[in-house]
Amino acid sequence: ACACQRGTAGSQCQRCEPLFNQVPWQRAKPTARFACQKCECYGHASACEYSPALGSGVCVGCADNTQGDRCQECVAGYFRTT
Repeated sequence: ACACQRGTAGSQCQRCEPLFNQVPWQRAKPTARFACQKCECYGHASACEYSPALGSGVCVGCADNTQGDRCQECVAGYFRTT
């Protein structure tokens, strides 16, 4: 097994970790390393997926009464606390 780095995962580091899909995974090249980038889900999701339509990661399964591509909004009837 490989010792994955830079947010990669899998037996051969062939994918990004669940919260590191801000950009699409690609194989590193001898002249250019690839690093998976962390999605900004504000701690309200356990995964994100890359969306070609948006050109960025989208948080999956927003929790804590949040919604939005980055779990950045409160669902109707809930408000942000300070």
